[in-house]
Amino acid sequence: WKDPLALFVRGTSQCVDDERFRFAWMDYVLVSDADAVRHILVENGKNYHKSPNYAGLKVMLGEGLLTSEGEAWKRQRRLTQPAFHRERIAGFVETMARCTREMLARWEPGELCIHQEMNRLTLRIVGLTLLSTDFEDDAKAFGDALGVAIKWANEHVERVVRLPPWVPTPSNVRFRRAQDLIESIVLRAVRERRESGAELDDLLGMLMQARDEETGEAMDDRQLLHELLT
Repeated sequence: WKDPLALFVRGTSQCVDDERFRFAWMDYVLVSDADAVRHILVENGKNYHKSPNYAGLKVMLGEGLLTSEGEAWKRQRRLTQPAFHRERIAGFVETMARCTREMLARWEPGELCIHQEMNRLTLRIVGLTLLSTDFEDDAKAFGDALGVAIKWANEHVERVVRLPPWVPTPSNVRFRRAQDLIESIVLRAVRERRESGAELDDLLGMLMQARDEETGEAMDDRQLLHELLT
C-alpha cells in the first residue's frame, strides 16, 4: 500500500511471466509476458471483463469506448477507428505545438499552478483537434468540474457501499453539478455543429458521419456525448 509502483516493478523484474498478489480476499495477476498479453487482449478478449474499478468512470463518461464491453464495444470500435488513423493523428501535431507556444507566451515571471495550466492546455487542444471548437473561455470552469468528477469517480470505486449518484449527499450533489456542466459544454458543441451543417474533418465530424456497417445506423447525440467525453 505504501508504494504500489515499486511493488509492480519488483514483480516484473523477477524474470517470471506473471506475478500474483493478494489484497485482502482478492487475487491479482500482473502479466508482463508479451505472448500472454496478446492472449488476453487480442486472442481471447471475450473471456476477460473490465475491472469493477470502471464503475465510477461509467457513471461519469457513460457507455463510451473506454467503459463499454461486448457487442456495444465492438460497434463503437468500428465507428471510431477511422478517426484515429495514424495520418489523422499526425495532423494534430501542429495544433498541439501552436497551443503550447501560445500558453508559454502568456506566462509571466512568478508563481502559477501547473495543474491548472495543463488542464487548460489539454482542453484547448482537445477542443480544436477533436471538435474544431476553442474552449479557451470555458477552460477553468470545465477543468474545475472535471477535477470534481474524477475525484468522485475514484472515491465511488473505493466505497464499500456505493450510493447511486442521485442520492443527494453533499458529494453526489457536487458531482452532478460538475457532470451537468461538462455535458452541457460538449453537447453545445454538438448542437452548434448540427445547426451549422458544416462537414469538418475532425473527430466530431467523423463520428457524426459514421455508419455501422451492419445496420447502417448513426450515433445519436447521447452516444456522441459519451465518445466525446471519453
